[in-house]
Amino acid sequence: MKRVTIADFQRYGNIFSSIRENHILRQELSEYGYDDQEINKGRMLYDTASRMIEQNKTETTEEKMAYEAFSKKFDELKKNYATDRKKAKIVFKEQEAVLSALKVKGVASVRISSLLDDIDTFYKQLQVNPALLMPIKRLKVDETHISAQLNLLSDTQKAYENYTKEKGESQQATKDKDDALVALEKWVREFYSVAKIALEDKPQLMEALGKHTKS
Repeated sequence: MKRVTIADFQRYGNIFSSIRENHILRQELSEYGYDDQEINKGRMLYDTASRMIEQNKTETTEEKMAYEAFSKKFDELKKNYATDRKKAKIVFKEQEAVLSALKVKGVASVRISSLLDDIDTFYKQLQVNPALLMPIKRLKVDETHISAQLNLLSDTQKAYENYTKEKGESQQATKDKDDALVALEKWVREFYSVAKIALEDKPQLMEALGKHTKS
């Protein structure tokens, strides 16, 4: 199935306006099975595809906006966490169990969900355990800083959930658009095949449908 371009879609729309405005065209096509009822089927497919295209644009925009909102918070959170993580590895470098409890052994997680979970563990363990908090406070990782990071984490998690939702809706909208265009293109392809026969002696009418014929 060929990819339907914007130019193709606009040309498909011209099919229905041309038929509506040209009674000779309607008559010729009707004799080959493309009466008002059949043309309306095509028009409905076109209208559906048009709606799906606009819906896809809307969902794509919402996904981009949601990602920008998430990304801004996430970048700030990661930057602060990366610094605090280095501080913890210095302070607790001789305490393997603590490094494991704070989830700072090795390299930081790459997956967003895993990293957010590690950040959550890191700050909450420091928050509830005075024995861990006390030695790292001298490196400016204190109660106020931890609280601020946890608040930012909460905002980031909410933004990520919203982005994930919008991304799913955008993907579904893209699928719906593609499915609608496939159905429309199939109808148009069959229509042109029949119209080529019906209008064999009237090439000017074929061109009115947006299909150029050889001289």
